[in-house]
Order: sequence, then C-alpha cells, then structure tokens
Amino acid sequence: MKAAPLADRRHLWLALIFVLALALRCLYLWGQYQHNPFFFYPPMDEGVHHAWAQQIANGEGMGDRPYVRAPLYYYLLGLLYAVAGPKIWLARLAGCVLGALNCYLIGRLGIALGELRVGLVAGVLAALYWPAIYFDAELLTVGLEVTLSVGLLWALIVAGRRDSVGGYALAGVLWGLAAITRPNILAFAPVIWLWAWLSSSRQASAVRRLRGAAIATALAGVVILPVTLRNLIVGHEFVPIASSAGINLYIGNNPEANGYVANVPGARPTWKEWIVDIRQIAENAEGRELSDREVSSYWAGRAFGWMREQPGAWAALMFRKLGLFWNPLEIPNNQSIWFLARRSAISVIFWIGFPVVATLALPALVLIGRRSRDWLVPALFLLVNMLVVIMFFCPARFRMPIVPVLIVAAAAGLVVLYDWWRQRQFKLIGAYAGIAVVVAIIIAMCPPSRAEFRALAESEGHYHLARLYATPAPDGPEDLDKAVAEYREAVRLDPTSTHRRVELAGALLRQKDYAGAASEYAQVIARQPAAETRLKLARCLLQLGNARDAIEQLKVVLAHDPDSASASRLMGEALVAAGDYASAVHRLRAAAEADPDIDTRYNLAAVLLRMNQVSEAITILEGILSEAPGNGPAAQNLGVAYARLGDLEHAAGAFEKATQADPSLIEAHINWARALGKLGRPAEQKRVLEQAVQVTAAEPQVTLALAWLLATSPE
Repeated sequence: MKAAPLADRRHLWLALIFVLALALRCLYLWGQYQHNPFFFYPPMDEGVHHAWAQQIANGEGMGDRPYVRAPLYYYLLGLLYAVAGPKIWLARLAGCVLGALNCYLIGRLGIALGELRVGLVAGVLAALYWPAIYFDAELLTVGLEVTLSVGLLWALIVAGRRDSVGGYALAGVLWGLAAITRPNILAFAPVIWLWAWLSSSRQASAVRRLRGAAIATALAGVVILPVTLRNLIVGHEFVPIASSAGINLYIGNNPEANGYVANVPGARPTWKEWIVDIRQIAENAEGRELSDREVSSYWAGRAFGWMREQPGAWAALMFRKLGLFWNPLEIPNNQSIWFLARRSAISVIFWIGFPVVATLALPALVLIGRRSRDWLVPALFLLVNMLVVIMFFCPARFRMPIVPVLIVAAAAGLVVLYDWWRQRQFKLIGAYAGIAVVVAIIIAMCPPSRAEFRALAESEGHYHLARLYATPAPDGPEDLDKAVAEYREAVRLDPTSTHRRVELAGALLRQKDYAGAASEYAQVIARQPAAETRLKLARCLLQLGNARDAIEQLKVVLAHDPDSASASRLMGEALVAAGDYASAVHRLRAAAEADPDIDTRYNLAAVLLRMNQVSEAITILEGILSEAPGNGPAAQNLGVAYARLGDLEHAAGAFEKATQADPSLIEAHINWARALGKLGRPAEQKRVLEQAVQVTAAEPQVTLALAWLLATSPE
C-alpha cells in the first residue's frame, strides 16, 4: 500500500485519536485513584523509580557509582518533580499523556506503512489496548520505550524512502535516547545497517548506501556518550550505559529460572537488600571487593557457565521463554497486572489485549508484509526484540515495545480483510483466517496454564495488598484488619505458600491474636519445619500460657542447634513459666554466653531474684545499667535486689533511676516511697507519691499508697 500525504483533516482524525486515548487513560487513572491502595504507595520498581527521581530533583543525583539501570526515564521524572514537586499523581498523569501521544505516533506509523485507514485503525486499537492503559499509569519506563521505539521505526521508514540524511540523523538521536532508556535496543544495529543498504539505490556506491546507517550510529553514540563519561568519572571504569546486564542475564539463565520471575537464589527480595546481596555474593565468591563492572561480569560468567554445563536445560528454558513471550496473559514483574487493572471503573471495556492483537497481526505480516519492503524494518524489530527478551526473562512489560508493530499489522490486516470482502476474495480471507486460527491455538497453548496462573496471580495481588496494609504510616496506610483479610485470601488462593502464612501469622501477632498466629505457624511447620518458625510458634504458645508445648517446640530446635542463643533464651523464659527455675537459669546462662544481649541478661537476673540469688542478680543488673542507664525495668529489679539485702539507700536510689527512666513503672514509684518510709523520711515519701500521682495520671495503686500514708502518718 502507498502512504497518502496527510491533509489537515487527516491530522484532525489523528488528534481525535489522541483525545480518545487520553480520555480513556484519565478515566482509568481516576478509577485507580479511587480504588487502588497502591496509587500513592508505588511498590517495588515503581517505588525505586520514584525515590531516584526525588534524589535527582533534590540535586543528589543517582549516587557515586555507575548507573545500575539506564537513566533517561529517571531524569525526566526527576525534572518533572523539580518543576512541580514529587507528586505521584502528576507522574502518573504525565505517563498517561505520553501513552496518548504513543497512540498518535502508532497512527502515524500505520499511515507510513499503509494508508490513512491503517493509521486510524491502528491508533484506535492502541487507544483501547488495555495493557498499554495499565502501564501508562505506572511509574515504569514502558511508555517512554514505546515512544522512542515507534519514533525510531517511523524515522527509519521515512529516511529509507527518501534516502534522507536528516531522517537517519533523527533516527540516530531516537536510537540513542532509546538506548539510555533500555539498552536492549542496541541489538537493533544490524537491522539499521541492513535497511540503509537495501533502501538505497543499487547504483549508488557502498559508501553512499551505508551513509545513513553511519550517521544514525554516530549520533546514537553522541547521545550515549554523556552517560558513559559520567560512569567513567564516578566509577573509574568503562560502563557504556548501565551495570545490570550481567545480573539480568543470570536472572534469566540459571538452574532455578522460570523465565519471568526476577529472582536471584540467595538474594533477598526488596530492592535495597537485593542490590547489596548480589554484590556481596559475588565478592564472597571472588574473595575480594569488586567494581560494578566486575560484579556484572561475575554474574554473566555464572550464566554462561550454566549454559555450557547444561545445554539441554538451557535450550528447554529458552523454548519455554519463547512461549512466555507469546503467551496470552500479562505476566507481572512487580505486581499482579490484571488484579490491579480491573480495579479501575473502565476495566469493563478491557477487551483488546495481546491475544487479539497478535492473532490479527501475524497473518497480516505473512500475507501483507512480504509484499512491501517497508515492512522489513518493523518485522525485524519484532524479531530482534523477541530474541533479546528471551535471552533474559519475559514479564509482560518487556514485550511492550513490539506491541505497536503488532497493532499496526493488525490494523493493516483488518483493512485488507475489509477490502477482500468487498472484492469477494474469499480464498484470501480463508487463508488469513486459517493462519489466525493456528496462531490463536499456539498462543493459547503457551505457558503458563491460564487457570493455574490466574489463581497464583490473584494470590500475589492479595499478598501485595496485605503487605501494603501492614506497612506502618507514613510509609503505608496501616490497617491491620485489612492486612489480615488480604493475607487470608492470598493463603486461600495459594495454600502451598509458606511465606504468606508466616506473614499472616506476623500480622495476627501484631493484633495480639496469639491463638490465630500459633495455628498458622503450626500449618507452616507441617509443610516446612524450619527452626525460625518453631521459635515463633513457641513465643505464641508462651503468650497463650502453654509453656509445656512451647518447651517441646524448643527442644526440637535445640536438638538441631544446641548453640542457638535465641532458642536458649526462649527456653529459659518457657522454663520460668513452667516453674523450673534451676533449668531456666542453666539455659539463660548458656544464652548469655553465646549472645550477651541485654534482654537475655535481664531475664537471667529476674530468675536469679526469684531463686533469691541476690548478689549475682545485682552484678548482672549493674552491668546492664552501665551499658544502658535508661533501662527502667533493670533499675527497678536492682532496687528490689538491694531491698532484699536490706540496703535501703541503694534500693531507693535504684527505684529513683527507674522512675526517671520510665515514669510508667508504677511499682518503681511505690517501692521508692516504701524505701524512703523505712528510712524514716516521710516528707520525701509524701513528695515522691504526690509526684507519682501526677506522672501516672492518678493511677489507683499510687493514689491509694498516698492516701494510706496521709491517713497513717502523724506528720
């Protein structure tokens, strides 16, 4: 098809597509504002991007190391924050505006590859494509990647048609900007050089035929150069854009990889812990400190090593990732996509997704694309991006840059089908339908299983909501009742998940529902009898007054790890509750020797006091107070110990320190007054009790002690 020139009225149609796309995205954003608790608490990657943008806006930059990720999106977001403040709603709105612009650009690309009808249909499909609506409202790089990718394809097609130096220059700038948004786009270099060669006149010299590609490459390098120089200055090593390539390669290629989850065996899940752990693991393995480039090389080496050692397993994983790339579901990387997308009021119109677009597009690329040389660029763009993504891992957001190509191809297919219908070309329609059926069947068969994945994704969504509700303010909207309800639903949907049960039990503990927490811990132990879980169960049992069962759990832990200080300390507390003070002292002494923390020594001193071993208790308590003078309970017990020895002066001094450290210690106030009374100082005794009445808000015990003093003392 030959592209028609754009008249004013045609520009208006594309502008209306922009308006439609923006309206849908704003309605979606409003629904998310109303119903999505994450709206103002961006999780995981979104939260990291928000924090980085704030640092940039504040003038802190992104640290003194080479960039971990390509930085363009974060600097643009930081610029927005610097101008308007770090408003999350504004950042999401800006993403929606960019997404609407992408629909306009996809329309222009459709016109460049076909005609006005193709562009308009493509623009409408892009406006209605629900995963794009979802991603446009997220603080992720996806929208910017799509903008630059579509702009690059359009510039290359126009430059190739006109053999335009300016077109290739624009393509180079867009290519460079795309690279500092996501470096994967650099793999497109051979296609740009091939396109420059094929689109030039065959009579031209080799230099002239490759001139456009050389210009594009040079200008892309100019755009990337400031990032490389900055990395060289701060890191003193050559990191062209970002230092995360090696770890990303390992995430997608290791014995435990499933093709889409960004896990590193042995690393903790949150970003701050994860970034520390991947460096620590590498440095421990190498036995020395490593630079950022060396850390990346270490992980890349592990990935390539596994590929060489297990070529069959790697080939099977690559085949699985190919299926994941074309699967009909939107596989999450940060949070359950459909679970949160449907919270918006307009999710009822979310009919056009990846399966629809891919099923319409691939037959079009077969039957239409082969007729036009211009389709070579988007087709190869799709192929290169697919190969790069499956070399790493395949969550939905990583395939988004190829979606515009599929949308334009689907639009071209719909236009051609309409023309064939009018021309009664039923054989061609049948061929198109046959290919579409095959494509639909293949897509439907791609992993993971829809039913299994939906249940797991729902569970994941409830789990993340629970964690958000469990987060204390101001970092989260703390609501423990909602957290427990969401945790319970997550566990119901995925009863095999032990860590979700553990977190449910933790939320129940915060509600002081010790029986509920104990029940959850017991179910976890039945599946995964870890020592840490037994310790948590033992604490719950102690709170419930069930010292005997707590002791049985702790015996199992200590049988496997006799030197565990935490288990010995808890066993001591359990033995005290059971009335076995002698055994408790033995356990607490062992715990204090292994880990002489203040709590363990305090508990040991308390048991010694119960056994009337006062001198040793005093030694321990004085040691605690020398380290922590503000420890009110330790000072209170020290006063009790001195009082038992008849040393009332020291007892009164200890009780005074206890009340100063913690005015809520009622017994300390009363004991101090008693000591003063026994010392024959009733005036001071009266003063202490009067002050205590004020400090403790007229606590009945204190008020009664003061009343008794006034009623029985002649003074």
